[in-house]
Amino acid sequence: SKNCPSCRQKLSTSRIFRLYMTFNNDDSIREDPASLNERIMNMQFQIDLKNAEIQNSLKSNQEIAKQRDLLKTEVKKLETEISKKTSAIYGLKEQVKYFQEVARGRDQVDAQYNALKKKIETFESVERLVSGSSDEVEQMLRKNPDTKQLCTYVAVLQKQLTTDGEKRKQLRLLARAADEKCR
Repeated sequence: SKNCPSCRQKLSTSRIFRLYMTFNNDDSIREDPASLNERIMNMQFQIDLKNAEIQNSLKSNQEIAKQRDLLKTEVKKLETEISKKTSAIYGLKEQVKYFQEVARGRDQVDAQYNALKKKIETFESVERLVSGSSDEVEQMLRKNPDTKQLCTYVAVLQKQLTTDGEKRKQLRLLARAADEKCR
């Protein structure tokens, strides 16, 4: 028939193969019971070795699983610690930025303070120049060799001279007017 004997599917003639089996009917080959017993014992020993190997593998597998679980918990702890440290680092960086801004502001205030201090010193020296005695003025000019400040002093003295000259003119005019009224 053109059907497979095991699955009963239809096949074409090109796919059907005939198989011829030959069996050895020689019953004269027999092994002695001692050698068969020895083979059985060897196979039993091999089975026992394989079972022991399986048990050892199972134990090592369990130990590895325990180690894996311990390592997982350790990794989780380390990850949380890393995240805490990262957030702390971020906070510290923010504080550093804030303190740098404060320091910049303080530097600006210090610069303004120093500039104002110099102006005050200049005004005080101008005040001494205008209202001080000639000895004080000479001593002040000797102590300060700065040409820029000397130029400032000269300009102030020129302004003071012009204002004093104008005041004298006004006082002379007032004195003449008072003299003329009295006469």
